[in-house]
Amino acid sequence: MAVGDVVNGIFSGGGSWVSFQPAAGVEVCITGVIDYIRITDGVTNTTDDQTTGTGVFQMKCMINNTVYVGIYASSNGTCYTGIQIK
Repeated sequence: MAVGDVVNGIFSGGGSWVSFQPAAGVEVCITGVIDYIRITDGVTNTTDDQTTGTGVFQMKCMINNTVYVGIYASSNGTCYTGIQIK
């Protein structure tokens, strides 16, 4: 992957948390997610935020290998999208 590349993932349902943690030295700007999202360092989690159920939760969330996102894959599944910035 290179700076400017699109980064995304799709997860099937199942009622569990999945993480997106970039490789060491890589930074990503998450621009959209469906369902619950939280920021984590692997130990401490932010409060979960949920989309309204009307589509993609749009944001600018900068993550790296030490501070990354957890996304809840509900029974309907979930996805995220972003762009590699470093």
